[in-house]
Amino acid sequence: MGLYHNGNYHNHASAEIDCAGKPFLGITTLNYSDELEKELQYGTGSIALGVSQGQYKPNADMEMLKSEWERMKAVLPQNGFGEFPFNIGATFKEASGTIVDELRTVFITKVENASQQGPAANKVKLSLCVVEPIRHNGSTLVKVKERPRLALRT
Repeated sequence: MGLYHNGNYHNHASAEIDCAGKPFLGITTLNYSDELEKELQYGTGSIALGVSQGQYKPNADMEMLKSEWERMKAVLPQNGFGEFPFNIGATFKEASGTIVDELRTVFITKVENASQQGPAANKVKLSLCVVEPIRHNGSTLVKVKERPRLALRT
């Protein structure tokens, strides 16, 4: 449940989304999640002795108006835009406060175009590979260790 203040929850209408440091208003959907695998470990008996930790797996995709995709491509390298990392920031502002989620070192892995009959605008869906732990308003699911970072496109 989001923060609540005077009847307002944080929602997509209060979102400001930036990619590679540039704001994009035509992003209609931004989905992101992360998972830290855990496995129960057993010895003799039926009760677990403990747990082992597996891999951390962030996941993300976004959908935007086709015209906004054309704007985003202008920020990315024309030749090989899927080979260059960038950051995504999602800022949700309401009277109750601001929430900032960050996806760092993101690569585009798939581009899907859609067109349909009717008044709906054409959209593009991007599948994303997120390298660093997702920052949920400053918190991460997995402990972040300092390590060399990839050079990002700014």
